[in-house]
Parts: sequence; structure tokens; C-alpha cells
Amino acid sequence: RKFYLSIFLLVVLSASLRFYSIGQSSYWIDEMASLYFSSRDFWWSLLWDNSPVLYHFILKIWIKYWGMGETQTRALSALFSISTTGVLAVFGWSFFKLRGAIVFGSIHVLSHLSILYAQETRMYAMFEFVTALSMVAFYNFWGGRQNGQRFITTNIILVFTHYLALVP
Repeated sequence: RKFYLSIFLLVVLSASLRFYSIGQSSYWIDEMASLYFSSRDFWWSLLWDNSPVLYHFILKIWIKYWGMGETQTRALSALFSISTTGVLAVFGWSFFKLRGAIVFGSIHVLSHLSILYAQETRMYAMFEFVTALSMVAFYNFWGGRQNGQRFITTNIILVFTHYLALVP
């Protein structure tokens, strides 16, 4: 019960901070570019940005169902960031049980950059989420708990999320 309660509370706190005044500021130029490329009728417009295509593909589908307002489009990034909190809290639990979940989750919950990127219609929160999944997959692969298939899969997804994935 402590596990589920701690994860739930961390995710609720993460959601509160990431959704707090999410739609108050206007779009900035890069967000407008993401919206422009993702909202065109033709699919090849997803390739126009100087970023990999996966986030814009997901955003295109998101816009179709939820609309193009600041709150609606930024909610996608917020959900990726909130999911990262859950992943990191579960990862922390695997090390130090309740204390690890609280420490790992709280560090992410309170991360200023994470909150900032969660409130932008850009790919950074998705990159953060897939990076967390990749880190967990690598840890499990390195420890012999899984084969390397999940680690390879998450890294392929990373490459289609942001070019920074090519650096390591």
C-alpha cells in the first residue's frame, strides 16, 4: 500500500505543478513552429521542422482530438512529464523502497526545467520521458534482469524524439 500511495501522491503533486497556469502565457516561436508543422493537412509537413518526426506525429493526432489552444497542446507535454515522475519514482523504489521512491520522484517533481518543459508545446518532455524509460531499461539490462531489447527499443524511440539522443 505504501508503494501505491507514494507513487499516487508524487504523480498528483507533479500534475499540480505542471498544470498550474499552463495556458496563461502565449505561445513562443518554437511552439508556433511545432503547431504549424503538426496542423497541416499533409503528413510530410512533419518533416519540415529541424527536429525528428515522432513528437510532431503524436502532436498532429493530439490536435485532431483535443484542439490547438495553449492548454490543450501543452497538456501533451505535461502528461509526458507527469509520466516521467511515475517512472522515476518506481525506479527509486527498486533501489531503496519507500525512501527511494520519494527521493527520486520528488527530485523530478520539483525540477524547475522539467516543469518549464512540461508547459511547452515542444518535444522536450517527451524526450525526458523516453530517456527515463531508457535509463530503467539499461539498468535492468546491465543487471541481467532483461535482455537488451527494451534498451535498444527505447534508444531507437529517442532518436526519433530529439537529435540529442545521437550524442551518447
